[in-house]
Amino acid sequence: MAKGNSNKHICRELGMAEATVKFHVTAILRALKVTTRAQAIVAVNRLGLDLDALRRAGETAE
Repeated sequence: MAKGNSNKHICRELGMAEATVKFHVTAILRALKVTTRAQAIVAVNRLGLDLDALRRAGETAE
């Protein structure tokens, strides 16, 4: 999501249903109390989370 990928792209990359990706994206947005992906990135930055570290962790988990 942080890379700007669509739900369809994310589901293909992760090998899961698009509905599952949409569910998780919605849960993330709700948890951050935002309505858009752009707002989510801003919120994550404000929380001090390192998106690059999260991406690297995701890449090593694959």
